Amino acid sequence: MPKVPQQYLEARRRGILAAAQRCVSRNGVQGTTMRDICRAANLSPGAIYRYFDGKEQILGALAEQRQVQIRDFFGQMKSTNSARALADAVTQLAADLDSKAASDGLRLDLHLWSRALKSPEVAAALGPGLAGAVQAVDDSLGSERPSGTGRLIVALLQGLALHKALDPELDLDKLGPAIKNLLGS
Repeated sequence: MPKVPQQYLEARRRGILAAAQRCVSRNGVQGTTMRDICRAANLSPGAIYRYFDGKEQILGALAEQRQVQIRDFFGQMKSTNSARALADAVTQLAADLDSKAASDGLRLDLHLWSRALKSPEVAAALGPGLAGAVQAVDDSLGSERPSGTGRLIVALLQGLALHKALDPELDLDKLGPAIKNLLGS
């Protein structure tokens, strides 16, 4: 039997995760079954189980994937040595939450955050991503900012993400002046 190329296996795995993300974003964790994921990925259950042991492992992989995206999102902050540069960077990140891709990701985040309360696998996948996001912000701030500033900024943006997911009509661009005022710009 010929060996399946690694690129094919990785592409298939990404396809399963994309299907799972669509299902969970739309129906939530409880409302998504393995059968739903199989149908969305256009694969048989046997094919899915070749890549994942079950739904919890898929959710853990989704959480890991999402954390990389979030760390990269926060990594957009460049060196922000002034209060104005910090406020501008945070305002831009908040405005970026208005995109369609961000909206779909925010819905997934809400479901994964909720699941993390009951699933050690999902919680374990989310923890390093949060730490990575805080570290990315801290790295951009330099050493002149008070300790905890990076965590505060991540929490602020997570709160805005939650509000945006719950109220898609929320115009985050209008919050720019308030964010700048809060951050001392």
